[in-house]
Amino acid sequence: MTEVTVVPAQQAHVDYLRGRIRQADVDEVWRSGHQVAGDCVQRGLKQSSKCWVTLAGGEPCMIFGVAPVSVLSRTGTPWMLATDRIEDIKPSVARRSRHYVGSMMEGFDLLRNWVDFENTRSILWLKRLGFTVEDPAPYGPEGHLFRYFWRKKDV
Repeated sequence: MTEVTVVPAQQAHVDYLRGRIRQADVDEVWRSGHQVAGDCVQRGLKQSSKCWVTLAGGEPCMIFGVAPVSVLSRTGTPWMLATDRIEDIKPSVARRSRHYVGSMMEGFDLLRNWVDFENTRSILWLKRLGFTVEDPAPYGPEGHLFRYFWRKKDV
């Protein structure tokens, strides 16, 4: 069985992940704002208040974190990009996800973002993590269907 660990993200992880992001994530970031996935990984590392990498056998296969909407807001934007290798360790990722969503909530009253309507696996995962996932709506420069998702801090 492959050893799975989660560590704070570093530039070396970003460098490794550039060009290795799975096609579903490449498509999603392009549809959301004509962004390149490798650039999003770099921006995620720089802008996030918390950012981690999941390693499978020492190999980076997922990067995720939360970025503040602004310095004045208590709203965070959770995000995640992965390689195809994530399929090999899905059960381990699922077991750890609740902990990291809880950690993301620290310092924020609301987490929110958009997910590609076609990314059904991510939508199911978000629902399991307690996010409300809204009905599809046009989003991005071409009006591709996305679903807004959010979660408020437990009071």
